[in-house]
Amino acid sequence: MDINPLDTEQIGLKTLEKHLIRSKSEVSLKIGLPKEISNDERRVSLTPGGVSILKANGHEIFIEKGAG
Repeated sequence: MDINPLDTEQIGLKTLEKHLIRSKSEVSLKIGLPKEISNDERRVSLTPGGVSILKANGHEIFIEKGAG
């Protein structure tokens, strides 16, 4: 029995999964992380792991002195 993926009376819709092949982006961004202006705030908007991923993809990260 052939299965028609568009025939919902048989078994419902059938999905087709494919791996996405990604190449290194030719566009690089300069990303700045400012320190907070509030006295009690010590957080920054990006984790060290996030910085590593962005740098590995060719982006530049600038962190303001005293941030975090």
